[in-house]
Amino acid sequence: KGIIDALLADFKEELFYLGKIYGTNINLPMWFKHFGLEKYVKAWKYVVDLFGENQVTSFVLAGLGERDEVLIDGMKLMASIGVIPYLIPFRPLPETPLADMRPPDPERMIRLFRELRQIILDAGLDVFKNKGGCMRCGACSSNREVIKYGI
Repeated sequence: KGIIDALLADFKEELFYLGKIYGTNINLPMWFKHFGLEKYVKAWKYVVDLFGENQVTSFVLAGLGERDEVLIDGMKLMASIGVIPYLIPFRPLPETPLADMRPPDPERMIRLFRELRQIILDAGLDVFKNKGGCMRCGACSSNREVIKYGI
């Protein structure tokens, strides 16, 4: 058994798989069960207390049928707790069940990135003080550039 299978063994009834991890034969798990907003908020507060200001990010995936208001409200909530929202557009991967789904419209992403920038600035968060992880790397999204240069 692989490490992913071992880690997820207790949750196998609550998972579904998006397909294979790109370029491998490893199943790509995605949680099926929604744990509720209260548990996310509790977890975010805990990790902000643990790792400190500007050190916690959380993905905000746009393009799976959600309304912009839902994403914006979620980003505001995250920022109010001290979590940096990490906005990324859905990008379909080949050979997965969602391979034929279209990514979000670029104009929509521009609007969302403008909102994100203002939310982060209003909350007093500083993405450039983030020491590791997705925000520091920045390869999956243009969050840092949007904050620095605007859009």
